[in-house]
Amino acid sequence: MVNLREIDNDMQTLYINASADTFEFKVYADADGTVEGVLRYHPFLYDRETYPEDPNAIPAAEEDDEDCIVQNQARGKRPIFECFWNGRLIPYTTVSE
Repeated sequence: MVNLREIDNDMQTLYINASADTFEFKVYADADGTVEGVLRYHPFLYDRETYPEDPNAIPAAEEDDEDCIVQNQARGKRPIFECFWNGRLIPYTTVSE
């Protein structure tokens, strides 16, 4: 049997522990609608992201070309926001203005 409190290598826990800062918010809509959320800040420092690496990801192939310069983008192709509901990632969701 697994104690869920002892799991510390899932992506949500890694993101929580690696964040530099958090911003908690609550939005009230119309009569009785309420949205609560937490934004976690993972800055881009020097030449790399500070978000955690996925322990289950397939390692990227290393380049043998020494004469090429790799330009790292701040996010690459990762989304700016990821939406979670009760601790579970909601795939294909977006955040609009």
